[in-house]
Amino acid sequence: MSQEKQKTKPERIETIRLSTKLIVPVIYEDRHLLGITKPAGYLIAPIQWENTSRNLMLMLREGIEMGAPWARRRVLRFIANVHRLDADTSGVLLLAKNRTALSQMTGCFERRQVDKTYIALVKGDIEEDIFSCNVSIEEHPRTIGVMVVDRKNGREAITNFAVVERFGEYTLLKAFPVTGRTHQIRVHLAWLGLPVVNDSLYGENTQEQVNQQNVVERNLPIERLALHASELSFKHPLLNKKVNIESPIPKDLAQTIQMLQKRKFRENQKQIKESKK
Repeated sequence: MSQEKQKTKPERIETIRLSTKLIVPVIYEDRHLLGITKPAGYLIAPIQWENTSRNLMLMLREGIEMGAPWARRRVLRFIANVHRLDADTSGVLLLAKNRTALSQMTGCFERRQVDKTYIALVKGDIEEDIFSCNVSIEEHPRTIGVMVVDRKNGREAITNFAVVERFGEYTLLKAFPVTGRTHQIRVHLAWLGLPVVNDSLYGENTQEQVNQQNVVERNLPIERLALHASELSFKHPLLNKKVNIESPIPKDLAQTIQMLQKRKFRENQKQIKESKK
């Protein structure tokens, strides 16, 4: 049997309509789990946002309570997120359809039995093609919702990185978080001097002073955090099968990458012409 990683075929492919403006793609489903592509800008149920219109889990739970078509078809009475994504991060979000699945999958995450892959467009460049960061992370002592590097008292945090493509001023990376600390990838990249594009919290490349200003890169199509949870892989704890869930790169990030590739090509062609003079 081939050892190559094979994509898991969903048992059902559709979309979930949560409002007139929000339609969420289903990218994996079985009788225990539901994988969706979380849009950027939606929160995963922090307490202080329970009554907002951008709380994704609240919208899903209300859909079940109100008997929305997508919930009725599944005879759903329960839905819960197995893990979390930052509000500004898009990509794979795994949901449990029953409490047993929630308990089992939570255990898989806690035991680091889930492989996670992110796509990040960062500002800056690095010589290494493959590198890691393992500085510990702790909550900011004065600012709620912000993390800082704390080598002495922080919690263990490990992220591996691989360069996908370089664009001079920007670099496209894959990130593989081993641990699952809040804002881990963003904090580690900022610490390395490679802040994620449009990161309003960590865009100053330092953990001593937190920049909460609007840092949108005006020369790029993407106007939100350029971080996407592209893949989850794990052994299903209830069905005993390998599951690989992928979320395509969203349109705004794909357009940005394409623009940088075209810019890089033009610059290379210009250099070739100048070298021939």
